Amino acid sequence: MINWALYKQGIKSNLKLCLVFVTILTLYTTMVISMYDPQLAKTLEEFFRIMPDVMSMMGMNGDVTSLNSFIVTYLYGFIFIIFPMVFSIILVNKLIISHIDRGSMSYLLASPNSRRKIILTQLKVIGTYIFVLILYSTVLSIVTCQLMFPNELNIVAFLILNLGILIFHYALNGISFLASCIFNDSKNALLIGIGLPLIFFIIQMLVNMGGKLEKFKYITLFTLFDAMGLINRITSAYYGIIVLLIISVALYALGIIIFKKRDLSV
Repeated sequence: MINWALYKQGIKSNLKLCLVFVTILTLYTTMVISMYDPQLAKTLEEFFRIMPDVMSMMGMNGDVTSLNSFIVTYLYGFIFIIFPMVFSIILVNKLIISHIDRGSMSYLLASPNSRRKIILTQLKVIGTYIFVLILYSTVLSIVTCQLMFPNELNIVAFLILNLGILIFHYALNGISFLASCIFNDSKNALLIGIGLPLIFFIIQMLVNMGGKLEKFKYITLFTLFDAMGLINRITSAYYGIIVLLIISVALYALGIIIFKKRDLSV
C-alpha cells in the first residue's frame, strides 16, 4: 500500500517542523484555558462592546459562561484553525510540490514503486502529522482543563468537537493536495494550494462581522464547521462534518487519480 522507508523518512524529516507547531499550540492553549473565569464574562463582553468588529472577525464573539464554550470561542475561532492549516500547507509543499519543482520526484518515480504507492506514502505522512497535531491539542486541552478546572469540561462533547476539526483540516488540506497533484510548477500549485484556503479563511473572518458580507459564507468550507454547534450537539453541525468528510475523501481520491495519469516534467 505504501513505501514504509519513504514514510519513515518523511516523518523524520518533518519532525522538527511539527515540534515548532506543537510548541506554539502548547503556549496558546495553556494560556487561554488559564484565563477562564465565568466571573470575567462581563469584562469580555465589554471588550466585545468596545471592539465588536475585531472580536467578531477573529471568531471571538460566542458564549463564554461555560468552559466548553469559552474554549470554542477563544481557541477554535482562530488559533486551532490557522496554525494547523498553515502546518498542513507547509507539509504538502515539502513532501510533494518541492519534489516536483526540484526534479527529485524523478528519483522516486524511477524506483520499483508505483506512482500510486509514492503519492499515497506522502499523503500518509501528511495525514499522520495532521492527526498527531490535533490529537496532541485535544489531549493537552483536556489535561489542562482537568488540572485547572476539574470536571468542568464536557469531555464527550469536546472529543466530538475535535473529531470535527480533524475532518475539517483534512478537507482544507485536500485542496492543497489536489493542487499539488494537478500542477507541475510550484507557482501554480502554491497559488491554488495556499491561496484558496487562505481566501476561505479571510472570507470567513469578514463573514463573522455580519452585515451584507454574511451571504458569502456559503462559498467557503468554513461554514460547514460549526464548532459551537458540535459542542451543543446540534444535528446540522453533524451534517456539516459528514459533508466535510465526503469532500476530503473526494479531493484526496481525485488528487491520487490525477497524479497517476498525468505527465510529469521531472
